[in-house]
Amino acid sequence: IEVLRVRGLQDDVADARKATEAGRLDQARRLYDQAIAASPDSPFLYREVADVARRQGDADTALRQAQKALELEPTDVRAQILLGDIYDAQKDAAKAVAAYEAALALEPNAVLERKVESLREGLALAAMPMEFKAIESSTTLSREQLAALVGVRLDGLFKRAPRRNAVVITDTRGSWAIPWITSVTRVGVMEVYPNHTFQPAAMVRRGDLAETASRVLSLIAAEQPALASSWRSATRQFTDVPPAHLSFPAASVAVGAGVMQALEDGSFQLSRLVTGAEAVAAVRKLEDLAEGAKR
Repeated sequence: IEVLRVRGLQDDVADARKATEAGRLDQARRLYDQAIAASPDSPFLYREVADVARRQGDADTALRQAQKALELEPTDVRAQILLGDIYDAQKDAAKAVAAYEAALALEPNAVLERKVESLREGLALAAMPMEFKAIESSTTLSREQLAALVGVRLDGLFKRAPRRNAVVITDTRGSWAIPWITSVTRVGVMEVYPNHTFQPAAMVRRGDLAETASRVLSLIAAEQPALASSWRSATRQFTDVPPAHLSFPAASVAVGAGVMQALEDGSFQLSRLVTGAEAVAAVRKLEDLAEGAKR
């Protein structure tokens, strides 16, 4: 009798899997329910029926069955990942991260690590001030927004970089971006003016962005000189910025590294205001280069 029961269970599971692959989810769910009734202590059955319920859009059942699977077998990596997927679909990033991290603790997974990193970034962004969230869609960019953008995205690089002595800044007390202004000025990526002001509300121009980018690139080059050879050796020409201009080296390096681009007519336009999208693209490229240097 026991042999027949096991064979019947195996047949139900095999048929349920075939039905799932064929998209016959209602049939698969009935077969899994039959299998669970015959073997209520089998964790994998709850995990598989949870996956079917998730595909059907029945999030409550999927969540309940995945939790039951983990109750019976806490070390089931696939069930932990499934639980994370269910929370992710429900837009509950914090619980999704917790489930994925539990899976990673049991078994390394590079793809899952990248997913967790992305979710963490989303959580961090959700906690940021509105002024930061508005950067990418903004038609202009303030110095405090640039400081925050660079400070958040390149935090790891700045933590590894040598720090200068604390500088006196007299006009940032009411700024929402004080932590990042402090960070970027301590590593010399953005300057404090001789009168001890940072001017957080001042608009960022292409020359300013190039200067900030070139200073970040110097930090990256200090960690990986070979990485910097290509952008330092290339000769750039701009129709409106001669090589003798004080801003030429910064513009040349920023373009050479692919962080910024010359305009279609070959000009750089140092005084042109920077958009939020332009700054985000530049900082993403800097982030990629910094990650390459770290590796």
